[in-house]
Amino acid sequence: MYIIASWTGLRKMNSECEEVLDLVEQLTVKTVECQGVFNNICVGNSLNGLQGMSSENPIVLGLLRALVTKVAKSPDELTPATVGSALMGLRRMTTVSTEVRTLLAILALKINASKMVLNPVSFSMAFNGLRSMDESSIEMRALLGTLSDKAYRMSEDVLTPSILSNALSGFKKMNCESAESKQALGSIFQKMGFVHGEEKTAPRVLKHPAVGSFSSLDIGRALYGLQNIDVDRVPDILPLLNRLASSIRTSRVPLNGRDAGLALYGLKSHSEETEEARLIVSAIATRLSLSQDVLNAKTISMAMTGLQGMSSESPGVCALLTELMNRMGDFDSQVEKCDIM
Repeated sequence: MYIIASWTGLRKMNSECEEVLDLVEQLTVKTVECQGVFNNICVGNSLNGLQGMSSENPIVLGLLRALVTKVAKSPDELTPATVGSALMGLRRMTTVSTEVRTLLAILALKINASKMVLNPVSFSMAFNGLRSMDESSIEMRALLGTLSDKAYRMSEDVLTPSILSNALSGFKKMNCESAESKQALGSIFQKMGFVHGEEKTAPRVLKHPAVGSFSSLDIGRALYGLQNIDVDRVPDILPLLNRLASSIRTSRVPLNGRDAGLALYGLKSHSEETEEARLIVSAIATRLSLSQDVLNAKTISMAMTGLQGMSSESPGVCALLTELMNRMGDFDSQVEKCDIM
């Protein structure tokens, strides 16, 4: 279906551009007029082309209404590739609008009805595509529940750090207090492997808590995705934090400045009262000490925001403060926004 090729061409364009919006309006009309039935490829590609589109724009909402009808009428059973592509296209959309919630509900029903099981790439894309959404709506919780079910059934026991961290970064707007979001986090934790001695009944023992070593970017985006999760209200996250701390310690690469800022900002809902938080801060300080990066004002701001619940009585916090101080660059007078992912 040729009109779908038109949508995919918009994948790297955003809805702040007037010319893009003009084209979206015309393509919306053509989509409504189209008599063809969407197959799997059409569902995935049409939604994937919306990656730069904001659901706050009424023109984009008009397009979503047109696509919701087409997706709902598609007779095909969804595939892993379709699910990953479709949800990745929603990465700038929120659950405020009825159109987005309706689309999430339809996708949840179709995913649940399908026999497919997520593969590593679709797993990563699906969860990452939810990065602008919270879990306040019933539609979002339904989607998280059915995605988790498909993730638990994956044939791969352990996933790579890149896949895991990309999936975790999709949780950045969630507080993970619902049963469905906890289940989703659990499905990610399950794929991080076992640390020696952690699980006596484990079917196998891995030297490191994932396949391969976490890169600087992996560390930054994994922790950044957990920024709104309060450990006091969601103690289920403690094993995941412990696993991440172990992954940071066993990483063989320095932590660059930007990724250190992201990682520390992800701790803003935590305090040093938990052993897991202390382990993560100490591990970040160690990895940062191997870097030669000069930290700009934005990175320092993000890092200090992340430390707001920490005490200077913690040796790890003091070590980290020393590393931050030693890498401060020249600050300009402009106040910058922290949210950069």
